[in-house]
Amino acid sequence: MLMSRVIAACCAGAAMIAMSACSSSHDSGMIDGAGVDAEYRQEAATLTWPQGFPDPGSNFTEKDGGTGDGYPVHSFPGEGFSAADSTWWCAWVNYYVQDPAAHAQQSLAQMRTIKEKHLYAKAGAPDFRESVDAEIAALELGDAGLLQLDHQANCKVD
Repeated sequence: MLMSRVIAACCAGAAMIAMSACSSSHDSGMIDGAGVDAEYRQEAATLTWPQGFPDPGSNFTEKDGGTGDGYPVHSFPGEGFSAADSTWWCAWVNYYVQDPAAHAQQSLAQMRTIKEKHLYAKAGAPDFRESVDAEIAALELGDAGLLQLDHQANCKVD
């Protein structure tokens, strides 16, 4: 039951991030790809990345090319901050999975700081925050089951 809620919440969080980029009209308060890219770079510069998992950068300026219907893509403010936080989170999930015995403590220490990040503090829905809290609590007890589910559903690098 808890695992299905965690998976659903993780998927909802990923969908929330993806949906924030789907507007094809320039509504008041929306930002373009360059604005999202600036947010991403600003947030990424404040994050601590695991060894071997550098910030991959963003590709948000490509959104300014249009949607195929003649309208440029615009996003809600904060999408870049959330995208950087999500990329950072998955970097730490992948670092943990790479070598749990060697990376567990450092990964967990970094993952605890998610509560200070935009994705958790400002953009995350209650279900998303609950799933992150459950994942961290399980890790603190030595149970990486929820982290493994998160890895498979959201963070797996092929």
